[in-house]
Amino acid sequence: MLKKIANLFGFHLYRYDYLSYFKDCVITYDIDGNVEDINNAGLQLFGYKKIEIQKMKNISLFAYEEEFNRINRELKRNGCFSGQIVNVKRDGTRFISYLSSYVIKDKKGAIKGSIGVSRNITNKIADRNVLDTIVHNSEEIIYLTDLSGIIKFINKTGVTELGYEKKEIIGKALKNFVPKKYHPVLSSSFLSQFSEEAEIPIIQFEMLRKDSTLIRIEQRVNSIPSSLDPKFKAGFQGSLKII
Repeated sequence: MLKKIANLFGFHLYRYDYLSYFKDCVITYDIDGNVEDINNAGLQLFGYKKIEIQKMKNISLFAYEEEFNRINRELKRNGCFSGQIVNVKRDGTRFISYLSSYVIKDKKGAIKGSIGVSRNITNKIADRNVLDTIVHNSEEIIYLTDLSGIIKFINKTGVTELGYEKKEIIGKALKNFVPKKYHPVLSSSFLSQFSEEAEIPIIQFEMLRKDSTLIRIEQRVNSIPSSLDPKFKAGFQGSLKII
């Protein structure tokens, strides 16, 4: 729907005040990545005043530069991106959002900028109290990824067992911590979740610790439905048991 709107109204979508009709955060950017306009929902979400955020670089709203660069590559290659990301508010608070972004072209097909719609889904992923008492205290490694396999969350057990700092894991591909010989079986376990009769696959493989040692694990993985439309998948949740 967003892509259709962007094509209909072009880069000047914001001039027609259509942004105010969206309950989700909507931001338009110029070709250089500067914020052109943002609706009231976006201002409330990020905690900025309009005068503060206009002309701000889009990278300032992302918690991880690597994630920002990956989205830009997707926009250049496919003209669109959809998935979970980690944003940062004006006060430095980080939150997980679901972003749908598209490039905007003029009538001649030249790219003029981009538009993105996002929604804070942090609370929908896990209640904070439950997260602290169950997820972080679990003996198993628990993680969340987007559809590209980029890690969006990992519990304290995962950080401890792998030996990395959390910032060294979040925003990285899960396969970066798995020896290449296991990549095919890992990919197959994720792809199986797109079957209509998908079951939770159980596979075994090894993971790389920061000190280059290996740990043997057993993984269960299942897909996460999109908060915008449950018919679509937004990512994966995995539980890793050390064996």
